[in-house]
Amino acid sequence: MKLKKGISLILSLLLLFSLSVPALGAGEPAYETDDPVIIVPGYGGTPLFRYNEDGSYTQVWGWNIFADMALPVVKEYAPALLAGAGALTLGQAQVLGRALGKAVAAIAEPLRCGPDGSSVYPVGVLPNEPETARWDHLKAAYGDVYAEAAIGNWLREDLEDENLFNYFVDFRLGAVENAARLDAFITKVKAYTGKDKVRLYAISHGGQVTATYLTLYGHKGDVRAAVMISPAIHGAGFAYDFINGKLALDEELLVRFIECAVCTEYDFEWLVKANRLGFADDILNAVIPYAHDAALHWQSLWDFIPEDEFDGLIKKLDPVKEAALINSTTYFHKTVMPRTGERLRECLANGTRIAILAGTGNPIVTGYARNSDAIITAAAATGAVCAPFGQRFADGYTPLGTVCADETHLHVSPSMEIDASTAFLPENTWFIDGFFHGFTTNEPQTSTLAKTLLFTDEIADVHTDPAYPQFLFSENKAYSVAARFDKSAVGYVSGEDRWFTVTNLSGDKNVRILSVRANGAPITFSGDYGRTLAPHEEMRFAVNGDLPSVSMARMSVTVTYLTSGSVSPLGERTLDLTVMNGEKASYDPAVPLCAADFTQPLGQKLGGFSAGVLKKLGLFDLLSMFYNICLRLLGSFGRNC
Repeated sequence: MKLKKGISLILSLLLLFSLSVPALGAGEPAYETDDPVIIVPGYGGTPLFRYNEDGSYTQVWGWNIFADMALPVVKEYAPALLAGAGALTLGQAQVLGRALGKAVAAIAEPLRCGPDGSSVYPVGVLPNEPETARWDHLKAAYGDVYAEAAIGNWLREDLEDENLFNYFVDFRLGAVENAARLDAFITKVKAYTGKDKVRLYAISHGGQVTATYLTLYGHKGDVRAAVMISPAIHGAGFAYDFINGKLALDEELLVRFIECAVCTEYDFEWLVKANRLGFADDILNAVIPYAHDAALHWQSLWDFIPEDEFDGLIKKLDPVKEAALINSTTYFHKTVMPRTGERLRECLANGTRIAILAGTGNPIVTGYARNSDAIITAAAATGAVCAPFGQRFADGYTPLGTVCADETHLHVSPSMEIDASTAFLPENTWFIDGFFHGFTTNEPQTSTLAKTLLFTDEIADVHTDPAYPQFLFSENKAYSVAARFDKSAVGYVSGEDRWFTVTNLSGDKNVRILSVRANGAPITFSGDYGRTLAPHEEMRFAVNGDLPSVSMARMSVTVTYLTSGSVSPLGERTLDLTVMNGEKASYDPAVPLCAADFTQPLGQKLGGFSAGVLKKLGLFDLLSMFYNICLRLLGSFGRNC
């Protein structure tokens, strides 16, 4: 039990830093541009400074000084933290939570904003001047711990330092204010470089700021290209959980999030799979009141509230004392947000190339059950209509077509959970299943796509390059394997497909494919099972049997594999696919949704009760993998299990 509690505490603390986990660089082809490129950073990334009366300034926030900020606080609260750790072993998680909360409040005190949303102390960003925001200056002043350093170093592969800039975002302020400041900064950068246009590379919160800028100022035509990665355009799910005051941490999801962040090929989910470790939630929820005290008046958090939750949560603020904050964030939600899609499309029509890359396939790590990249919901990032998490659109679903009504455009995701015909930019938005929040440079296909979109006009839309269709699967090496059929676009399958190709995503580990099994279609796969795949090596499996003669029907394929040298060598990856092989399946609008996942073969065999017991014990997935291997072995002998 103590091991579980220790793991849970570590995961809870990691959550506080998960939004700024540094991404690892990836080798990319060279691009060239004379345009200045401006990075619009993610949440909490930009250093903040307190301006002193004598004209000097002192840094009070930034990952480069976080240890220096935290150490005195930890020393001050050490007795309380130690007492809380002791109480945790007795099942009193709230004691530790309160101690941590006091420490968090002390660290965040300089960042406090008043009821009107303005900074209580004379704290803000450095002046947004091109000379100080130029990348070579930032590298000299802050090193590799500056905001989005990994992204900056990655972009510097194709840029001279004098053409790369960071916009200083006071992440506490609202999107409208930060967009106005970005507009002023763009004007200065154009004058400083002598160029007539800039390119924007925005991450997370920076995506919300950039989309707001384009909504309000895009008509000026100052931007040649804007690429937004995991953008919080219409909010962020974690803000709902935070302001609502109740977090339900998904520890297993958080572990996978961190695995993808650092590209580890070791699977550690087994540490938490057997138990949800609810006392982690007790710790975090004890911290929230203290965090609220410091951050509740940051307008950015209120701008993050999803549209459909805003009217309910804004009532938490006092209509008199907090009127200015209420009015500002209400203006953003009720006036700016509804115009986003239309204005982005206008910018696109007027020559600004805009692209959105969003992750899908996971709930919010803090408990908000919406399809997301673990931090930002797919709906908020893209404007697309999404099925409720855990459900999908039924076979034969007809896209709503509110923005793109072209029936030849395949805007429904292979998982049939996302209707991109309703997105802000249906033709310029890419959805990557399993892509966690902002880890672009951790996977070659996504980073290559992002750079190509930023630096060139080679990819006009999701239909331009068959290698980069609208819907992709993450190829982060933490997933160990990738797979696709030979003739159809990624995520789809038809009667023309004869081979199923599996790729080892690992950087340095061998993989053996033990089983490939289809759900929802009567096909099997034959091949050299058990053969060792070296890193990045592929192998093909022949497709046997006949697909149903139907289109817009869901199926999935599960690949069971063995990774050499892994802590948990046996693993699985399931890919959701859409069959496109004939007349469209019949669709009943009265029953528009169904369960997202197929019942696994072991679950079918055992029944719901027994499968549920095994899941509570954390054993179901492991036994299911062995069962799939059993089915494959017996199938090779012409027997059924």
